[in-house]
Amino acid sequence: MSRPKLNTAENEARFKVGGILHDLRLAQGLSLEKACVLLGGDIKRARLWGIEKGKLPYSRVLVRLASFYSDSAEAIIEKATGQASLNLLATFLDETVPSAAAKRNKIIYVTAEEEEIVKKYLAWVRYQRKMEASVG
Repeated sequence: MSRPKLNTAENEARFKVGGILHDLRLAQGLSLEKACVLLGGDIKRARLWGIEKGKLPYSRVLVRLASFYSDSAEAIIEKATGQASLNLLATFLDETVPSAAAKRNKIIYVTAEEEEIVKKYLAWVRYQRKMEASVG
């Protein structure tokens, strides 16, 4: 079974996130290898290359990369999707995560503001998956 195709807007946003991260890396004069080394090996070269080519990063990876490039995940998402889309994303936030799962998956090294950014990004990813499923 083949994977459903994303609509044009979703594809554009996905590639824009990668392109923005790519541009931020180049603006700092970093190769993929050098960026990965400076990130402490947390993100492998192939993974970073894939993200820059349009593969959606996990929210914690996006926050890590944005912070590393002295930007914010929220600003990157906003640049990729536009302000109206960010407002739309907020309506898809899922507050029904069971507490045990929330504790197990809680990112403890981010601020409350960063956690909100991650929630918005997660909502965006969930929305894309929902759209993929409805196409198929």
